[in-house]
Amino acid sequence: MQKQGILRLEFGMIKGTFEMEKYVKSNFFDSLLAEKKCKRETTETIGTTIYYYYCDKDIDLNKFKPVKFTINHFKTNFTFTKEDLFLDVGDKYVFLMCFGGVSLIFLGYPFIKKYKFIFNQDSKILGYFHSKPEEEIEKDPVILIVSISILSVILLGLGIFAFIYLFKMKKNKKMAKELNEEKDITYNNEGLIPNEDKN
Repeated sequence: MQKQGILRLEFGMIKGTFEMEKYVKSNFFDSLLAEKKCKRETTETIGTTIYYYYCDKDIDLNKFKPVKFTINHFKTNFTFTKEDLFLDVGDKYVFLMCFGGVSLIFLGYPFIKKYKFIFNQDSKILGYFHSKPEEEIEKDPVILIVSISILSVILLGLGIFAFIYLFKMKKNKKMAKELNEEKDITYNNEGLIPNEDKN
């Protein structure tokens, strides 16, 4: 199911959809709510009523299954783990996703913190920096061959540059030495004689 998303840099959470809440409730919070180790509260923010969760510190966060969603524009899966979504606040964990209100997804601080974006206000362009996982790179021999070829050309160019630079330096030193030797010779009536130290 497709939903619109809005980047809200000033918003401290990710506001998910009803479907996202259903997923995290059934996979993690339902049993903890029954045991009264977690609570679901309401608050007024971003112009509407939203629901959020917080839990006692003695819960097992390892049971939390990552939340994943795709932004079609970037053709990328965005994944949030327990490290991304649970904030340690005193004696509680606050879950950094909230739900309810309008059906829009608000991508706030946890999203911006994990995934690096650039904004161009003049051209109204949003860019996203990401790299392929290492296993994808290993599976793609074309990328590997191109990378090795580019690296080889760069190294060859640096080698040629270093050789030319050192050759010129050696030639310049030789010329400088010859000039110094010429300066050390003076003329007199009897012919060429080397300069002698006046001291």
